Amino acid sequence: MRKRSARPPGAGSSKKRKVKPVAPPEEISPRPKSGTLGWLDKQGWTEGQEFVRRAIEQWTSRADRAAYQILQEGEGRPIYRNDPSAHEYLDYSPPSLWGAPYSVLRVAVKGTPWEASQPFMFHGGEEILIPIEGEVSYVFAQTSAQGLEVSRSTVVRTGQIVRINPQLPHFAWGLPNGTTTAWMFMRYLSDSARGLVGLDPFLLTASERSPAPRSITLEQLKSPTTHALVAWGLSEYIRILRQRANLTVDGLAKACGIDAGLLSRMESVQRDAATKDWDLSGTNLSLDALLKLCEFLSLPLLQLIDQASWVYDIGTMLERPTDLKKPDAGALFTQTANLPHHLHTSGYCLKARPKAYVLPLERYFDSATAASWIVLKGAVTIELQLRQVSAPVSRHRITLSEGSVLHLRDAQPATLEVHTDTTILQVTYLSACRCDRSAVPA
Repeated sequence: MRKRSARPPGAGSSKKRKVKPVAPPEEISPRPKSGTLGWLDKQGWTEGQEFVRRAIEQWTSRADRAAYQILQEGEGRPIYRNDPSAHEYLDYSPPSLWGAPYSVLRVAVKGTPWEASQPFMFHGGEEILIPIEGEVSYVFAQTSAQGLEVSRSTVVRTGQIVRINPQLPHFAWGLPNGTTTAWMFMRYLSDSARGLVGLDPFLLTASERSPAPRSITLEQLKSPTTHALVAWGLSEYIRILRQRANLTVDGLAKACGIDAGLLSRMESVQRDAATKDWDLSGTNLSLDALLKLCEFLSLPLLQLIDQASWVYDIGTMLERPTDLKKPDAGALFTQTANLPHHLHTSGYCLKARPKAYVLPLERYFDSATAASWIVLKGAVTIELQLRQVSAPVSRHRITLSEGSVLHLRDAQPATLEVHTDTTILQVTYLSACRCDRSAVPA
């Protein structure tokens, strides 16, 4: 039998098989719809990040992408704040997409003197208030050798500025007729501008507003455990640090050997859902368990305890002309708050003159994430030096009148032309406090 010769690989019929072409990987996946997150990201692969930035600018408002923003008096937006007070708020905060972690509010401080049935407010972070019409009176719930007491009222008058420790339970009302107009700067513990400020009240019904989580009565504070969770800030710190660690309540409780129900009550400091009664003992835990919890979350317990001893500082808006050449020009407080803070205040009292004032930019804006100016009195024309990336340095001239708010992100005031005697309040946000606290008593 004749042997069939072996075929070399690939030999055979002259008829070729059709092979279906394989599409490149980028053609296999469906193309995202234009104007979506997927489309934006994919365009960035091929066009670069500059395309992404330009696309975002086209979709956002002009204020969100500007180097600065001006809000004239009356342009504040009514907002709902999640608290039980009768105060009314107008929002003059920086544009949301700037990411400035503080709020600027014009507040109508209302109410009557504190009574035992009225709740105190508390929240972590910072709170600064400047009355511009009328006076504001504060009381604080504080501990002493005699137990828990309500402090004598502290009055903040027009022309003064107060920085309070908002973690301590406090209550404020307006004088003399129950309504005072004031400017307020607030930073929440999580560095979110929305931590305290809610949406437009006309967009929310009563059922859509969650109950005020940061209010507590004097009777409820009489439990030492409850007082420590509130005044020391343990409740908020534990919740925020747990969320940053991406842990559930059950997960953190298991890791620290603590009952999950106990941990949940510590975080919320709220009435028992079943009985509606205040649980005075259900949030207590051993010191061993507390220290284990603090160690696991890297929670600075001793620092929180020390901070609770500081209540407030009152400063005076400057009446004498400010010498901008001095290193401490514009200082408003005689001593620095005995707690970490990021909002730093300065005040400028400037007399009208033909020659422009020159502001030393490096002193206030070299490391500031954002800054805000409020014209408390007078009128001024400011020459701004814009410092936008990948663009030549340019200068803009703007004029501000009494009640105007100027927010600065990529712009620095270079010169000031003062038309009438003018008082300006400046607040800068620094990611790291540079204040010297060596002079603050322990």
